Amino acid sequence: MPWLVYLVLVVFGQHDSSYLRGDGYYYVSTAISLWQDHDLDLSNQLPGELQQHRGHFSRDIEGRPVPKHPILLPVVSLPFVALGPNGPLLFNLLQLMAIVGLLYRVARYVARPWPAALGVALTGCATILPHYAWNYSGDLVSVLFVLAGLVCLLRVGEGAGQVSWALWAGGLLGLGAVSKLPHLIALATAPLLTSSWRSRACLVVGALVPLGLFAALNQHLFGAPWVVSYARIADVREGEWTLRSQVEDLDQSVAAGAWAQRTDAELGIVTTTPITLVSFLLLPLVPSSRRRLSLWVGIVTVVLFLFYSRYSLWDVSDYGNRFLLLPVALGIVGLVGGLQRAWEGYGSETPDRGRLDH
Repeated sequence: MPWLVYLVLVVFGQHDSSYLRGDGYYYVSTAISLWQDHDLDLSNQLPGELQQHRGHFSRDIEGRPVPKHPILLPVVSLPFVALGPNGPLLFNLLQLMAIVGLLYRVARYVARPWPAALGVALTGCATILPHYAWNYSGDLVSVLFVLAGLVCLLRVGEGAGQVSWALWAGGLLGLGAVSKLPHLIALATAPLLTSSWRSRACLVVGALVPLGLFAALNQHLFGAPWVVSYARIADVREGEWTLRSQVEDLDQSVAAGAWAQRTDAELGIVTTTPITLVSFLLLPLVPSSRRRLSLWVGIVTVVLFLFYSRYSLWDVSDYGNRFLLLPVALGIVGLVGGLQRAWEGYGSETPDRGRLDH
């Protein structure tokens, strides 16, 4: 059902406005620079005076305008961007559909097929996810990789595939983190999902690949592995170009930000995606054999919510809070846990033992 909803929204949707909302234009500009110029210098892609784009690009150590936003989305969608103006939109639709497929795999780890399918339908259609079908979203690509890494990690068992699944999990979670830095919390807490030290070691090794490439890119562009693009945002102050860090935007009190994220009339959780709040409250109903997963989901959700409570620009979204798209997706765990209890009665356990069904 969610796939059909997304397809309808794209085919018959908001054609009175561009799907390149918010940061989408700058993601596409990065992809075009990679495709046409084979570099990350945006000088040829940003039209008009650079001052019109202040705050939307960074400066490398040589002073050239380079992407402020992570480059993973432009890289993985490059073949679609090369197709023409609607290529990025097609990629966005496909990544949203892939997210739904991964949600079902996670849901089946917790519940039987019917509760899992119902939970996916509700998460896919009754949250803010459908509002990002008409888009080219860097937030969604990070959710995609985190969910893919999670599915791989849930497959880790004592069998022959333990090493390979854990390596894949680390690599995919690492990609999710470098495409949206606050999602590092998903990677950092992923060892909670397995009791095997061998799997944890493989998880770390897998994550070192994307993290190492990310550090190398930072070294090349900004002079040090730990200096990221968000620390060198080009802006204008008092008529002069300057560099600023996005850390400066973490200037809101947690209490004020938490209240706004919950209750804002246009973007708050209660008003735009109340089922996500319900899903979080249902986490205690996840079967006891899956408590590691529910604990991980709870930690990731709370940490991201509190982090963005400090972020004064959390409300820069088209609909709902796009910064919480990962918690919205992970809400599937609590939701299907509750549906499973309702399906068979309180006290029943999941039929699966230790792994996802193949």
